[in-house]
Amino acid sequence: MEGLTPEQKSQLEISQFKQFLSTYNQVTESCFGDCIHDFTTRKITKDESECCSHCLDKYIKFTQRVSQRLQEHYQQTAATQ
Repeated sequence: MEGLTPEQKSQLEISQFKQFLSTYNQVTESCFGDCIHDFTTRKITKDESECCSHCLDKYIKFTQRVSQRLQEHYQQTAATQ
């Protein structure tokens, strides 16, 4: 973030936070929809909790893998230029 004005830094931070919230909401909606099915009680069941944990773990591994592949792609592109 060097070379940015304080206003630009602030705008970048706001943009990054909005992106984080958007991603968080998408993951929450997806895992909730896939895992939570019993609305007869206020608490989630053990199976629902485990499903949510697996769902989140899968998402984290997926994003790490995509980030790794993008980084490799950018490095290959930079090496050929």
